[in-house]
Amino acid sequence: MSVTHASFEAAGKEKFREITARSNPLEALSTGERRLATMLPLLAAAWSMYSATGYAGPRLLSVDEIDAAFDERNLRQVLALLRSWDFDVLATAPFMTPLIKRETQRAMVHEVVTAGRRRITVPWLWHGHGEPQPLTLDVTTAQPQDSP
Repeated sequence: MSVTHASFEAAGKEKFREITARSNPLEALSTGERRLATMLPLLAAAWSMYSATGYAGPRLLSVDEIDAAFDERNLRQVLALLRSWDFDVLATAPFMTPLIKRETQRAMVHEVVTAGRRRITVPWLWHGHGEPQPLTLDVTTAQPQDSP
């Protein structure tokens, strides 16, 4: 399967050309720059949808390995953009780096724990300082009230 792109000639006619490693403009970019170039239009589309008049739902994004291929500067910019657009982000990362801790300011971490063939996630809450703490639920059993 070949991939094509359109380019416009002076006469305004569209001409389709096969994309090769040599003609692909993304090939000149680093892996991180390439990821940023493909991620930004998707983020802009999400922001546009979530900012539409009358939209009242969550502003949730899911990003696999949020820090993959980014250098520190680009990751800091992406995280700042996500904050400024008020997105809630569900992201995977191999571990919580000092940069992610500094830039996110708060995070819910789910650690995957394996015991034999069973796997569960253990939630941890990080408040912007120190180490994440296990999230505990205070579940009390409501007692039926006596009727008069």
